[in-house]
Amino acid sequence: MRYLSHLLLIAALVLISGCAPQTSIKQQEASVTTTSTTGTATGTAVSGGTPAATPSINLTPLSKYTDDTIDLTKAKGGVYSNSYTKLIITSVMPPRGGEGNSRDLPYNERFFLARAILGKEFSINLTAKVKVGEYESTIPLSSISHQSNSSGEKWIRAIYHNHSDFPLFLIRTDGAASTPTITFQVKGDKTYTSRGAVAALNAVLAVAKATTAPVSFVSKLTEQNTKDEARALDSAISSLFSSGITEQHWTDRDLRYWQYDASKPVQQGVKVIFSIPENENDWNAPSYKVGDWTLTFEEPRPSIFSDWKICPGNNKPEIRCATDRTDAITKVKADITPAQVLNYQLVRSGNSLGTVRAYLAQQTWFSSGLQEISSDADGAKLNKFCNNIANTIADTGLNSVDVGIVTKAVLYGTPGITYKPASLTAASACQSIMVQS
Repeated sequence: MRYLSHLLLIAALVLISGCAPQTSIKQQEASVTTTSTTGTATGTAVSGGTPAATPSINLTPLSKYTDDTIDLTKAKGGVYSNSYTKLIITSVMPPRGGEGNSRDLPYNERFFLARAILGKEFSINLTAKVKVGEYESTIPLSSISHQSNSSGEKWIRAIYHNHSDFPLFLIRTDGAASTPTITFQVKGDKTYTSRGAVAALNAVLAVAKATTAPVSFVSKLTEQNTKDEARALDSAISSLFSSGITEQHWTDRDLRYWQYDASKPVQQGVKVIFSIPENENDWNAPSYKVGDWTLTFEEPRPSIFSDWKICPGNNKPEIRCATDRTDAITKVKADITPAQVLNYQLVRSGNSLGTVRAYLAQQTWFSSGLQEISSDADGAKLNKFCNNIANTIADTGLNSVDVGIVTKAVLYGTPGITYKPASLTAASACQSIMVQS
């Protein structure tokens, strides 16, 4: 029996040692963080000849950043100032294994004795992080893991193909929210204890979605929700993938310089190509492309109350595009009604408590203002009422167009509201606010 146990121990050691490739000291696994930068290579002059090319090195072998913009000296994007937009993420995946130059990633099991003696886990994650003004979002794009221990084998391979269910946010005229900062991050981890990093990340993502009220528009009322969700996911990713490798690509650019190509289905943007090593025991093994993701922004729209957008070239029949901002505003006004505006959900609460109407009704000046304007003779009380509406709505983060739209909707769509038409004509502040719509 003792001889047999010795044989089993030797066999186990051979199996375990066979799970990891032999590497040199320089190749042994360590915690590594790399951040990409863009630069220009220079050459060193060689006596009597042309400059020798400077050797280059790729700091981020598992991720590649590319940018569709060609000329940053000219503004080629849409007219975003005082307009709303939102994120759009699209992807292109390789064909199925065996088609073209593509292959399937196999589910390779370890021998049961090796699993019983030493559990291990391989995990890798690709995430995009975006910050524009007060809006923040963290989006896991792909998560891959393999757990192998005495309980068995477990694989999780998750890919987020396309994502457009993001909230609208305002690009303010002061330029404070006109330059997105975007980070693409790869975090990989190899451990000899099975922690279930990807499963835990998916659980955190599900909890964040379930406990955070969904937002259609990032206003002062909802911006903290988007920050809380983004930071919770970011914290979870940092905690679950705390060792191993980290690759990051950072970029920021004014929205005016996002390339617009009328022949393409979406605006051009920034792209990350994600790869994983074919051998999960060796970060330096040959890598294979998982896919590429493009992050861009929707065409600007002048109002949150309608989906009319401003599209240069106006050759997109599948969406409602106006030729310029003035044309878009005209189409918005023809498209909406006071009831639609007043029932718009500033906060998706599942009931009417989050509507524009309910939010205004909660203000201390609203009920008394309705009573005062009914006896207004010269427009002074209406001016005060309109200014209160405008200031309250502007404070939530809506633009001047929507401030005018809401003010007009209140005056023409509030049940039971009474005032003299002549007083409204004389109310210069009301007229000035509404003309912006």
